[in-house]
Amino acid sequence: MKGDIEWYKNMWSTRQNHQCEECGVRLLHFHPMFVSHILSKGAYPTLRQHPENWMLYCMACHQLWEFGNRKTMKTYPRAMEIAERLKREYHESKKK
Repeated sequence: MKGDIEWYKNMWSTRQNHQCEECGVRLLHFHPMFVSHILSKGAYPTLRQHPENWMLYCMACHQLWEFGNRKTMKTYPRAMEIAERLKREYHESKKK
């Protein structure tokens, strides 16, 4: 979605060091693939642009997050803490 690209660029600009949060590699330019959602856009569409629902990953680490064993990643515990909090907020908002 076009709105997503603008959101990705905005999120990119909020990070000062532009490094992969998993491996530390420096990300020299913006690319939408560097923005990886913690909770999927399909399962939680209302959280797709939540400012905490993403991690900054290089292409290799993004692939590992999406298609590999994310439980082996050092960022997994922090991502799961964020995910649990966002899920609680999501389900509480559905009750209202």
